[in-house]
Amino acid sequence: MKNTTAIMTKNTKTLTEDQTGTRQSIASYKGNLDYYYMVDYHVKVDSFIKWVRSPFKTLEEVTKIANSIHNRKGISNFRILPEKWLSQLRDNAWNDETNSYSKDDITNRVWVFGSFYEELAEHITGEKSLMRK
Repeated sequence: MKNTTAIMTKNTKTLTEDQTGTRQSIASYKGNLDYYYMVDYHVKVDSFIKWVRSPFKTLEEVTKIANSIHNRKGISNFRILPEKWLSQLRDNAWNDETNSYSKDDITNRVWVFGSFYEELAEHITGEKSLMRK
C-alpha cells in the first residue's frame, strides 16, 4: 500500500498524492449523502498496524474494496458507516424527561475519526457541518 496525503481541491473531488507525486481521486460527491459510505479497517504491515480510512464511497466502490481485501491476511476491524449518520450530531446522554438522547456538540464523524475528516466532508459536500450551524 502506498503512503498518501489528502489534498483538498476547489471542485467536488478530493485527491490523494502518493510519494511519487501522482494524484488520484479518492472521493467524488454528487449531492446526496444517502448514497455514500465511509470504509475503514486495520491492516497489519510487518510489526505495525495501519488504519485505512476511505470516505465518501459509493456502494459500488465499497463492494470493490470489500472484494479486494476479502480473505487477505492482516485485515481486521472492517467497518462501513453511512456518511449521513457520520454527518449527524452525536447522541450524548439519555434524558429521562424527554425519553431521548440529548445531542452532543460534535458529529459522529468527529467522534469516530477526528476533525480532519469533518473538514474534508465540508469540502467535499460544500455544506457546513452541523457543529458549525
